[in-house]
Amino acid sequence: MRTFQYSDAKSHKFWTIEVSGGSFTVTYGKVGASGQTQTKSFAGPEKARAEADKLIREKLKKGYVESTPRPAATHAEAFERALAADPNDLGAAGIYADWLEERGDPRGEFMRVQMALEDESLPAAARKKLRAREEELLKEHETEWLGPLAAVTVNAEPAPFWEGGKQGTRAPVGHRFARGWLSRLEFHDLTVDQARTLARSPQGRLLRELVVEEIEAEAPTGATQRYIDSYYEPGPDVPADIDPYEAPGLHALCRCPQLANVRHFRLGELVERLNGREEEYLNCHTSGQLAHHLVKQMPHLEEL
Repeated sequence: MRTFQYSDAKSHKFWTIEVSGGSFTVTYGKVGASGQTQTKSFAGPEKARAEADKLIREKLKKGYVESTPRPAATHAEAFERALAADPNDLGAAGIYADWLEERGDPRGEFMRVQMALEDESLPAAARKKLRAREEELLKEHETEWLGPLAAVTVNAEPAPFWEGGKQGTRAPVGHRFARGWLSRLEFHDLTVDQARTLARSPQGRLLRELVVEEIEAEAPTGATQRYIDSYYEPGPDVPADIDPYEAPGLHALCRCPQLANVRHFRLGELVERLNGREEEYLNCHTSGQLAHHLVKQMPHLEEL
């Protein structure tokens, strides 16, 4: 049986198909519900398979994403599934690090270094040495470990921001590794292209923390809009009739398959406190309209 899911600002639904001999059975409905079932019979197994493949292509064209569970094909996949199931299992992470080191993979050492730095009782000299080695490994391998996300993080043009009344620059998307894997992403001004980059980055499969502070006002390529400086290619992940100020990047993020292991999610800026009072000025315009559609794709969410 193959399973598929579709999510956008209006729905979160599933569709499955199972071929058996000269027939197939389709089940569909809202995620979390039992759904409806239909069975169709054909002249033979080949015809049933051909019709099933045709339906699958149609679903993928409409924006469905396959969610069929796959058996772990390799030891690495089995280890990663264990880490995804329990990110706090230090023993499982250590075994995986050993396995990687035995095969000459530098990520194994990186995992070891970052796990060792979690020990708060570590002497200052030992911590300094580990920090230096952590920086060396990141300098050499960070782009590889980020994959497509490197384009919006370490390799991106710095963007201006203001803090404490002063202007500075930072990467458009902040990131952090923990126990050797990409653990946190911070989108300071989410764009459709950034959301799509995450969607096509398997390097984000163990992502635990996601922050979206603001969403860029964007229009489709070719549109003429005043006060709009950012454009995106139209696609099934963004409604065709959306207004530039209706969070197009957030719509694209709703279709991202890398959210399944997120434990901590924040949408919007933090309210800073100064001298016991809230900051007088805050850009409190981040839309929460799509929050529940994002949360639906985070079955292990612990903090919202």
